[in-house]
Amino acid sequence: MIDVSVVIITYNRKDKVERLIQSVLKANWEGLSREIIVVDDCSPDGTFEFLNSKYAGHLDIKLLQNEVNSKASHSRNRGIAASCGRFLFCIDDDVVVHEEAFQELYKARQSLEGQKVILAPLMFEYEKPDVLWYAGVRLNMWTTFGTFEGQGRTLKEYGPLPDTLETDTIVTAFFMDRSCLEEVGVFDEKRFPFQFEEMDFFNRSGFFGYRLLVVSPAHIYHDHEQGAFLNHPWRLELTAKNKLLTCKLWSSSQLQEYVSLAFSTATLLAYFGLKLLVYRKERIACMKALVRGMRDGFSGLKSITPYRQIYREQIISMEPS
Repeated sequence: MIDVSVVIITYNRKDKVERLIQSVLKANWEGLSREIIVVDDCSPDGTFEFLNSKYAGHLDIKLLQNEVNSKASHSRNRGIAASCGRFLFCIDDDVVVHEEAFQELYKARQSLEGQKVILAPLMFEYEKPDVLWYAGVRLNMWTTFGTFEGQGRTLKEYGPLPDTLETDTIVTAFFMDRSCLEEVGVFDEKRFPFQFEEMDFFNRSGFFGYRLLVVSPAHIYHDHEQGAFLNHPWRLELTAKNKLLTCKLWSSSQLQEYVSLAFSTATLLAYFGLKLLVYRKERIACMKALVRGMRDGFSGLKSITPYRQIYREQIISMEPS
């Protein structure tokens, strides 16, 4: 069996995904076997054709293309289904991997043998490689807000880090055992095709006893798009809908469900006003998308059963006797 399957999902970023592939190929793989699976989500910019012209026939690389644009969850699930590695490293296309990242992640996993863990690399800014993008995430499920630990600070400013740091969720890149999927399942294509799909997966993993850890010696560099969702109506619509759905789905109590729903509604309405006053690009389309997303979110709440009820048996089994 192959040691590590690298699953990359991409859409309309042929230059960035090519840069990522090259960083993966040039990484230190000593003692580890690998495969790289790239899933193109029907990019109109010729991403698949470009990659096919460069990597067709490459023994370590599989190139897949969705027939229609199907969003992140489907693409990631398809890549995982096509993989055969003992470990999975799933990553977005706007990232560059440090040459020692895979060795550090694998070493960390070996040191945690027998434990249920999902690992993430420490993430830095691509343009400012000494500045942190995140060293973990802290989520407040009552207000639905999250903060990226260390963002905008250098390692020297943030302080010396232990080899692993607890995190409430993981974004952009993660390393896990294939066996994790047998318990947790795959990414929810129906409810979270895009936006919140990673957080949902890691929320579910917690009910099965998985800890989420950032491995500080493993580094990647994120070439993120500033304010990516602000002027993309479809992103905004999904964000609004999913933000409301998660208030019920992820809540630990009915009280938390109501409080988080109130906070989310207020946040979305405040954004509506901000968009109306400040942001002008595609302003009308974005406001309509926000309204549609909130409408669909509130209507979708009726059919949702919170995870705390779905996974009640797992919760009871993990409680100390």
